[in-house]
Amino acid sequence: MKFVYKIVSDSMMPLLKVGQEIDCLPVSRRLKRWDLMVFKQSNQLNCHFLWYCDHKGLCHTRSLKWPLQEDIPFSTQEIVGIVPKKISFFQRLRVILILFFHR
Repeated sequence: MKFVYKIVSDSMMPLLKVGQEIDCLPVSRRLKRWDLMVFKQSNQLNCHFLWYCDHKGLCHTRSLKWPLQEDIPFSTQEIVGIVPKKISFFQRLRVILILFFHR
């Protein structure tokens, strides 16, 4: 069952814009880096991309606007769904370069 989620912050700009409505689908496969996911955190819904899942099963996400800041890890039970939209190659490269040069 899909639901529509309305973007409320600019943290995923330029991919997702404030006020944009996006489809959110149930997780039906193994999650991988760069998947866009909607998750519950601090009693609100957020949409960021998956950076990795650790050995404890916690998900670590980041935003496109502030890729140096990692979100507070959360369990897979907090995932509402995934967004069937892809982060472009150039947006991925930008994130990787920012992380590389800020070590």
